[in-house]
Formats: sequence, structure tokens, C-alpha cells
Amino acid sequence: QILGAVDDKLYAKNAYSADWTSDTTIICIGTNMAITTDLIGHEYTHSVESSISNMAYIGESGAIMEGYSDIFGELVEDFSVGDMDGSCNWIHGDRSMIDPSTVIHANADNRVYPSIYNGIGYMDPNTFSDWDNGAVHHNSTVISHAAYLMTQTNSSGTVLTTEQLAHLWYNTLFTLPSNCSFNALRQNMLMVAKS
Repeated sequence: QILGAVDDKLYAKNAYSADWTSDTTIICIGTNMAITTDLIGHEYTHSVESSISNMAYIGESGAIMEGYSDIFGELVEDFSVGDMDGSCNWIHGDRSMIDPSTVIHANADNRVYPSIYNGIGYMDPNTFSDWDNGAVHHNSTVISHAAYLMTQTNSSGTVLTTEQLAHLWYNTLFTLPSNCSFNALRQNMLMVAKS
């Protein structure tokens, strides 16, 4: 084994990526994961975002990193069918970017989330007002849901194709500080969009 034994059972069951050297990324797929195009895109994006932005994997910046990986996982899925035509399903594992609050996750880890549903589980947030301090995977849907909405018809009539979305989010990544907040992401994205 190149990486040695994985003592943490959570890592053995889930997917993760690791930067082995400055130019090599190792993607590990655990026993509980189906190998899908969006999963590979998600894990690879973690290495891309860490090499470009060096964001800290905690709090809002950690949620932004997870959101970016979910978004680019979907964009890779869209590209893999031959065209950036919006054919991705906007679902990563059990996280829905279309309407995150519709998915009820089992509360197996006994964490207290602000959006507990009848004491049996939790729902991912659609907006910052549902933010749960510290849970980067849980809070990532605030970011990925916003990206999904950018591809949908809205009151201003402005809709991005998935290709335009990819360019906007990728170019914004170069502008983000290591301790990026949701507000800083928004401001930087507006600046990139206007340039």
C-alpha cells in the first residue's frame, strides 16, 4: 500500500483526495462509495482548489471548498457526456443542489444541526440563514445551490450555461483568500463577472 493502512473507519468508507507530491493527486474511493464521474470530479477539484487558493478547510472557507467540489463534480459529469449542455443532475451523493432542504439525512453521527427534522435527521441548508457553524459538508449546499440557481431562469432573465458557470467559478477561485467567507466569495465573483 502506498499510503499505508487507514486507521480511521470514516476514511475507509468514504472518498477523499490527497496531494502526494506537488504534481500528483491520489484519489481514494472508500467501500461505501459508488465510483461515479461526479465523485471523481469532486475529489480532483479539491486538489485544484487547494493548489490555486490555499483556502483553509474549516468554517465558511471549508464549506466553500466543498461547494466548489460539488459544483465542479457536476460540471465534469456534464462534460463527460460530450457537451456542456446542462445535462448534469445536480446531485452529489446524497446532497441535492437543486433543493438541499428536501433531502433528510439520518442523524447517525448524533450531531446537533439547526435544521433538525422531527429529531430523526437533518436537512442541508439552501441559504446562509440555515448555516451550521463548522459542518463543511453540510454547509456546502449554500454555495452549490447558488451555482445551480445561476443556471436557471430567474426574474432578471440572466441564465448561465454550464460552460459559462465553469469559467466564472474557476476564474473566481484565483481571487479567493485562504480564510474566504461567503460574502468575500460573492464580492470576488461579482468582480470577476464584471471584468
